[in-house]
Amino acid sequence: MLAVDFGSDAKRTLRTLGRSLAIVEYSPDGTALAAKEKFCEMCGYAAAEIVGKHHRMFADRQYAESAEFREFWAKLRQGEGQERELVTPAPVRAPPRTAAKNDDEGDWKKF
Repeated sequence: MLAVDFGSDAKRTLRTLGRSLAIVEYSPDGTALAAKEKFCEMCGYAAAEIVGKHHRMFADRQYAESAEFREFWAKLRQGEGQERELVTPAPVRAPPRTAAKNDDEGDWKKF
C-alpha cells in the first residue's frame, strides 16, 4: 500500500488562503469560530468582536429572520455548499482599504 501525506501541502494552501482571502469560519449553527485578518479588515471588526457571534450580525434583520436565511443554514448543515455575494447592512464598519461601496439605497455595503 502506498501512503501519501497531503497534510503539509493542504496546511500550506489553507494558510495562504487565510492570508489572501476574506474568510470567516462558522460552526454548523452559524456561530463564528474564527475570522481571518482580511475578513476583519474588510468589515472593520477585530476577530474578538466576531468570534462567538452568530452570522446574523452581518445580515439585515429582515433577512436574518426569513425562511431564506434559515434554509441557507439548513443547507450548509447538510453539507451543501453555498455561493453568495456578501451583502450586509450598516453594522459593517467603514473598512479602510477595500472595494466596499454604498449601493443605490445608501445603507448596504457590497464586497
